[in-house]
Amino acid sequence: MNQKASRIFPNFGSKVSTHYHIPPPPRGTFASFSDTLLTLKQRFSTDDLSTKKVITLTGVACGGKSQVALEFCYQAQSEGLFGAIFWVKAASTTSIEKGLNGIAETFNISKEDPAESKLGTLKAILSAWPYPYLLVFDNYNSGDSIRDLETYIPSGPQGSVLFTRKSPGLKAVSQDTTVHLPALRLQDAVELLLKRSAVAQTDKNYEQGVKLALALNKIPRAILQAGSYIKKHRITMHAYLNMLEKGDARTVAWLVNEFRAEDRSC
Repeated sequence: MNQKASRIFPNFGSKVSTHYHIPPPPRGTFASFSDTLLTLKQRFSTDDLSTKKVITLTGVACGGKSQVALEFCYQAQSEGLFGAIFWVKAASTTSIEKGLNGIAETFNISKEDPAESKLGTLKAILSAWPYPYLLVFDNYNSGDSIRDLETYIPSGPQGSVLFTRKSPGLKAVSQDTTVHLPALRLQDAVELLLKRSAVAQTDKNYEQGVKLALALNKIPRAILQAGSYIKKHRITMHAYLNMLEKGDARTVAWLVNEFRAEDRSC
């Protein structure tokens, strides 16, 4: 047992090991959603171990759900909220099963085993896990085209589950509760834009930042896109806003595609 596991879970002896199967932290500037992060910590930190904790984080498309979930995972790891965290891309059945296969490899489950057998073995391992762990299903939005998620979730009270999805009106599984990610506050949106674009912190730039942030509906991905373009091409926020206001579909598409190639964080 490593020293960190010993500090977090002193009562499980040599059975304890830590596993953090999560993506690297997002590059660059993070959009602050401190209230939502606190809510997630409170929901997952209850002492009641008799019921599995299942939470769905919802919000608008590209509103920062994945970034918030990832930031929560890193904070939870640092604070010892979970001894194991597993991240699964859940946009399709294929991506879910690929993610679960990657987790299975960390437990030395044979690659030669049939898919159903590997899933069954992984679920059995996690169902018997002796301490709290978190399973994240990111970007689960196409419920009708994805196999019933209940089949992927282990039994047992130690496992908590976090979904991120756009649709607040649909439940991912039968017992989940919902946390809605609010729109980014205007002040936070402007500060994010100023940091990402690396422009001088002047009153004029702040005023332009307010106009541009509102034009982008304070959507974090759109703000990061704008900031990256402004920084790379050394233009003003006013110039970028003019490009958007012209409504040139080819120009807007070019901006989006360039940003996606440079930075895929949302």
